[in-house]
Parts: sequence; structure tokens; C-alpha cells
Amino acid sequence: MNLRPKAYSVVTDGWGVETKEDCHKCWHCQKMMFFKAGQDPNEFFCRKCMQPICPECANKPCDHFEKKLDRAEATDRWLQKKFAEKLERASTLGEVTRIRAAMERERFRREAASN
Repeated sequence: MNLRPKAYSVVTDGWGVETKEDCHKCWHCQKMMFFKAGQDPNEFFCRKCMQPICPECANKPCDHFEKKLDRAEATDRWLQKKFAEKLERASTLGEVTRIRAAMERERFRREAASN
């Protein structure tokens, strides 16, 4: 599969020298990748999601960025349901702060368990 560049970068240094490169975005981590003319942009390519990926993501299993966002949103919805009643009953700022800290600890546990 031959990918055409999704973007084009022109960087001018302090002496007016331009560097022109093609750009792609890694579909796993959202990192921008720059390719000089003649360099193969298909060197790192995920065979599962069929999208370009960066060298850092090349040796990892396919974990599409949109799937990561879906997991994070599902975790947030679950946490809001789990702690909604406690947040409604909280009467002081200190109680709210403790509940929010408990929510963050639970979010961290769920993210660590999914990795």
C-alpha cells in the first residue's frame, strides 16, 4: 500500500534555509512523523489497522488512538456513575476533594489493569 503524505512541512531556520518534508501522523500515539524526499513513508505501517505508525509503536500491538479515547470515555462514565451519589451528598470542599482523589485513584487502577 502506498500512502500519500497527509501534510507538508516547511521549516525555515535563522539563515533562511528551508527544510521541506512530508508528514504523517502515527495512528497509535498521534506523534507527527517527518519524511525527507525519497524516504519510504510505508516503512512503519500497522498491518492490523492499516495505518502509518511511528518507529516507537512498530514493535507494540495495535492500539488505535480512537480506541484509547473510547476506553478513557467509558472509564469516565463509569466513575461518574459510581461516585455520583457521594458527590451529591458531599457538603464541604474537603469532601469533594477527597472524592475526586478517590476517582483519580480508581481511574489509575483501571488504566493500569487494561495495560
